[in-house]
Amino acid sequence: IPDFSFEGDGYRLDGVTPNSAAQNAGLKKGDIIIKLDDSEIHGLRDISRVLKTMKAGQTILISYHRLGKTFATYSTLKSK
Repeated sequence: IPDFSFEGDGYRLDGVTPNSAAQNAGLKKGDIIIKLDDSEIHGLRDISRVLKTMKAGQTILISYHRLGKTFATYSTLKSK
């Protein structure tokens, strides 16, 4: 769930849908996604553009900031 009020660099989560790929990857409210595989994410347009090129069942590497530290996790995408 995007945080539409966020004006920084990246894509900040305002929440995570239960049983979603994001939740299964360990992402939490407040995390800021900065990269999907090799694609840098600077905002909503970037994440939308990159996700459109990916398919359900594909496993991707998500890099993100949480509480001032950078982490990475894998996630297997689900269909809507």
